[in-house]
Amino acid sequence: MTISGVSSSQDITTSSTQSSTTFSEVDYMILLAAELQYQDPTDPMDTDKLTEQTCMFSQLDELQSINSQIGDLGEALNRTDPVSYLGREVEVEGDTLVMKDGEPSEVTMYLAEDADSVIIDIYDSQGNIVAMQNLGSMSVGFEQIEWDGTLLTGETAEDGTYTIGVRALDENGQSIETATTIKDTVVSVANSSNGTVLTLGGGAVVDFTDVISVSVAEEEA
Repeated sequence: MTISGVSSSQDITTSSTQSSTTFSEVDYMILLAAELQYQDPTDPMDTDKLTEQTCMFSQLDELQSINSQIGDLGEALNRTDPVSYLGREVEVEGDTLVMKDGEPSEVTMYLAEDADSVIIDIYDSQGNIVAMQNLGSMSVGFEQIEWDGTLLTGETAEDGTYTIGVRALDENGQSIETATTIKDTVVSVANSSNGTVLTLGGGAVVDFTDVISVSVAEEEA
């Protein structure tokens, strides 16, 4: 399953609201109507002056529109610039779990529908299953995977990179579509033969195009 789209949260996301002090078309028309209504009948507004004011306002409105578009473009470029992700916490589609200082990185799974049985398999770098969790029945949606690092042997997992696998079945024993995402802080950005890659704090290397969301790292919040 592919989870597409990049979204930003916390201070990355900004809402663009028009200031109440902005002079709008409506304000201009109200003032113009008032001026025409209360003008001296014996000395009406000069047509050339009215045309000049209208042209000036039109130019001002165009400049405000261009400024707004430039601001939107800058924000869009910032969201799509990999370097701007440095120090930020990103959520990326992936199945890599990093054990560092005895603590596993955050991994979230998604179930496309209610599951009668969910089993989490954890593989080492050689592709061997080293840990397993039977979570039983679960509801559709997202759920964080909790693993304390205990291996099938009863020992504690060493620091390193592991892979998460999810097996989910419905009440009829049919496989359910699943996906997993990881969340960590970006510590470096580099170009590779396959495109731009991000290195996360736990050591995982992920494709920039797999980023789902970006937020302020907890220590910055």
